[in-house]
Amino acid sequence: MARTGSVASPSLVGRRGTLAIATTAVGLSASLGRPLIVQGGVPVTSDTLHAIDATFLRVEHDGAHMHVGGVLLCGGEPPTCSELARAVEGRLDQIPRFRQRLLIDRLGIAYPRWVDDTNFDIGYHVRVTALPSPGGEPELRTLVGRLFSQPLDRSRPLWELWLVEGCSGGGFALVSKMHHCLVDGIASANVATVLFDAQPVPADDERPRRAWRARPAPARRMTALETAGELIGGPLSLVRKTLPALRQPREFLSRSRTVAGGLGDFLVAGLTPAPPSRYNVPLTSHRRFTWVGCDLDEVKTIKNAFGVTLNDVVLAAVAGALRRHLRRSGEEVAGRQLKAMVPVNVRTELDGADSGNRITTLFTTLPIGMAHPVDRVEAVAASMRRLKASNQVLGANTLATVMDAVTPRAVGPIADLLSSPRTFNITITNIPGPQFGLYVLGRELREIVPMVPLAGGHALGIAVFSYKGRLSFGLLADYLAVPDLELLADDLRAALGELATAAAGWREDEVTLRGEAIRPRAARAPAFKGASGRGGRRTRSRGGSSKQPAAVSHPR
Repeated sequence: MARTGSVASPSLVGRRGTLAIATTAVGLSASLGRPLIVQGGVPVTSDTLHAIDATFLRVEHDGAHMHVGGVLLCGGEPPTCSELARAVEGRLDQIPRFRQRLLIDRLGIAYPRWVDDTNFDIGYHVRVTALPSPGGEPELRTLVGRLFSQPLDRSRPLWELWLVEGCSGGGFALVSKMHHCLVDGIASANVATVLFDAQPVPADDERPRRAWRARPAPARRMTALETAGELIGGPLSLVRKTLPALRQPREFLSRSRTVAGGLGDFLVAGLTPAPPSRYNVPLTSHRRFTWVGCDLDEVKTIKNAFGVTLNDVVLAAVAGALRRHLRRSGEEVAGRQLKAMVPVNVRTELDGADSGNRITTLFTTLPIGMAHPVDRVEAVAASMRRLKASNQVLGANTLATVMDAVTPRAVGPIADLLSSPRTFNITITNIPGPQFGLYVLGRELREIVPMVPLAGGHALGIAVFSYKGRLSFGLLADYLAVPDLELLADDLRAALGELATAAAGWREDEVTLRGEAIRPRAARAPAFKGASGRGGRRTRSRGGSSKQPAAVSHPR
C-alpha cells in the first residue's frame, strides 16, 4: 500500500494510460474527509461533508475565495475546447464529485451533502480563453490572476478547467480551479493523473461505459430525516469509537493523557498570537499570481548538504524571500519571526476508504530575523523537529474527529479562529506530485504550478509542487496588498541561490549538525535561474558559535 502523501507509480497505469487509482490507496484520491476518485465510478461513502470540508465554505467571504488551483504548462498545438471537454467528460465516472453540487441545510444544523447536478453541462466547466499579444509569460500571469479572482458558483459542481490559447513560442496552458471543500492538495494532484494520460498515445479502453444519469435530489422530508439521523449519529459515532478502548482501562488512560497533551499542544500553538505583518490585511476579491521553478535535484542537493528535509529547505527559502521583501519595503526584520500555517495529510494505513483523506493544520515559525541562510535552515529544521516530536498532529486530528460529531454552528467559531490572521501570517503548503510525465491528448504536460487560496486577512499564500523532477512555487497574493509580487518572486530565487551557495561551501570539518558531521554533496553551488545575492561562507566551531569573515557581506 502506498505511503501517506505518495503518488501512484507508472505500474498502476490502466489500459488507456490513465492511472487506475483505487479508493483504498493511502494518501491518494480523496477529498477532505471523503473519497473523491473512485474506480469504476462507484461511490463508497456517505455524501455528507466532514466538518473540515465544511469549514472551507464558512470562511469563504469578504474577498476570500476557497478554491485551490493550478497552472499546467503544456507543449504542442492546443486541442480544441470541444476535444478537451469530450476527453474530460469521458473520465468523470472516476470522479463522481465533478458531476455533483452541494445541497446546503438552511437551518445550519447539518453539514452540506453532495447531490447529482441534474443540469450538469460539461461545456460550463471546460472553457477556453486566449492571451493578448504578445502572449508571453507576463500576459499568462495576469490572466491566471484574473481567473483565480472569480469565485466558483455554488449552485453547480465546484470546478472549472480553462484552456488558454495564444501562448507565444508554441504550446498552451490549462488553468484548473476546484473548491477546497471538494479536494485538498494531494487529491487535486491526483485528479490530474485521472484526467490525463501517462503515455503519449494511450491504448484503447475496452471497458464498457454506462451513460450517466443524475439521481434526483432527495425530497425535503427525506432530507429532514437524514439531518435528524446525522444529529444523533455524530455523537453516537464518537461513543462507538471510545467504547472498545474502555475495555483496557490502563491503556485508555495512557492514551487519553497523550491525546489531551496533543490537543493542548495544538491549541497552544494555534492560540499563540501571530505577529502583525504587511501580509495580514483585509482582502479584496482580486488576485495576482506568479511562480518560480527550479530543478528538484538542486533542492535535494541543498537538503543533503545540511542533513535536513526537503520541506525544511522550502520553508528556509520562503523565510529568506520574505526577509528580503520586507526589508525592501522599509520594515525592520531583526529578531522577528512570522508564523506559518502548514497543511498536513494525517491519513494512515489504518484508515479505511470511508475515512477519506484526513488533513489538518500545524503551525511553525519562519526566522525572517536571521541574516545568514545557514542560520535560517538550521532554525527551521529545529522547529520542525520539535513540531514532529510533539503531539500536535494527534491533537489536531482529535479536534477534527470531535468537530465531525457536533453541528456546524458549534464548529463555526473554531473555523473562524483557525483561519484568523491572529492565528497565523501565511500559508505554505508542499505537495508531492508524480515524478513521471503526463500527457494531455498526446501533448506533453511540462510543468504544474500549484495555487493555495487566501483566507480572510491573509494577503499572501505559497504552494509548492513537485512534478517530473521539477519543483514549482506558486505565489498568490491580494492584488492591492502585494503589488510587488514579482519582486517577491525574485527574492525567492535569490533565497534559493543563497542556500545553494551556502550548501556548496559546507565542509565536514566546519559543522556538526544534529550530532552528525555533514559532508557536502556538490563541489559548487547549483545554478538557480534568476538567483541573486551571495550566501557567503562562514565557519562554525564545534561549540556552536559562529564567525562571519569581515570580507563577506550579509545578504539582504
